[in-house]
Amino acid sequence: MLQFRFKRTKVHPKYSVNPVRRNFSKPYTGENKRDAIMFGNRQFKMLLLLLFWAVLPPLLLAQEIPIVHVTKGPCTIRLTANGKWHTLTVRAHRADFKPCSVGQSTLLHLLQQATATHASLLSTGSFQSIFLGRIVEYPDLMSYLVNRSRSDSLWLRSKGRPRKGGVNLYVQTILATHPLIGKMNRLLKKVGYRISGVSVEKVLVGRYKDIPRYHGQKFAGGLPFDAQLYVLLKKIKKSTQK
Repeated sequence: MLQFRFKRTKVHPKYSVNPVRRNFSKPYTGENKRDAIMFGNRQFKMLLLLLFWAVLPPLLLAQEIPIVHVTKGPCTIRLTANGKWHTLTVRAHRADFKPCSVGQSTLLHLLQQATATHASLLSTGSFQSIFLGRIVEYPDLMSYLVNRSRSDSLWLRSKGRPRKGGVNLYVQTILATHPLIGKMNRLLKKVGYRISGVSVEKVLVGRYKDIPRYHGQKFAGGLPFDAQLYVLLKKIKKSTQK
């Protein structure tokens, strides 16, 4: 009959499953001292990590301050202020995440509420632009851009680009003449700002069937219909403000 004998191996206290009892009344020496330093460092790093996650969310939220909001049908349109980037932002949102349409009257009502209820915040700030988002969310602006470029000899529909200059400059020049810009300017003057122009980026050029919610005259070729839109602001000096 076979018999197996197992030799008991002595396990070093450092790798033991059971905790090692130490006399904490005596100072650590050698390896025990290094273990204590490493344990202290881990505690310190964990404390820093907890502080980081506790402080970060308030800092991020503090950068963008909600000012006012209005509700139009299923859409909520909000105006927020970002002091770090000196920008006011208009955002349209639906609970079902479908696209929203923001009319002229809705946008002007939003700005009117902001200038009436948060005049101090706006006038004491140093905002440089209002970010409106995509032009397709503003049917009046989109139709205006498409119709003006459709009948403009400076736009080559067959090639989908202006005869001279860049497409961004072309779109900016057209949108700056929209009556909405003048109406916004009159409201913003109440809190010490004037509109100095508009700026666009990421312009989209498409055919008639590519343009969402457009019911104007059909056309051949490509026309600009969408972009990211900024309304540029300048602070009015107190000596010239009326």
